[in-house]
Amino acid sequence: MCPADTDAKASKLALFTIFTPNLPLAGKLYKTVTIHFEKTLRKRKKIKEVLVKRTFYSKNVYDYIWKDKETANQIIASTNDGRKRDYKFERANKFVEISYRLKRFIKSQNFTKFIWLIIGAVIAILGKFIYDWLKN
Repeated sequence: MCPADTDAKASKLALFTIFTPNLPLAGKLYKTVTIHFEKTLRKRKKIKEVLVKRTFYSKNVYDYIWKDKETANQIIASTNDGRKRDYKFERANKFVEISYRLKRFIKSQNFTKFIWLIIGAVIAILGKFIYDWLKN
């Protein structure tokens, strides 16, 4: 009996067995391949992070902490009841948050990939112009 119950599964199984006709246990491998494929297609839900400013009253200093949005709102609401504590949480200024996001992006691997992509494109364009210039 074929492990595929629907037409879509049957067509996927047929396609899989076309590429691997002599493979034993093709149905079991087909299941693991489709499960892995469906997991990669799922949309990952991004957790929105906000920058929270923590101010210490006694030392008159502050620092910034990244928190997800729900936790940050709970923390801010819990410390807004007055000066019972030595510290207070509040949402950071937009310009500070933008600068921190920019710093985090510059340190990420995506930025370096993007920079190398631009450098490669510039080298290719310059190489083409130099080649055409030397050819004439």
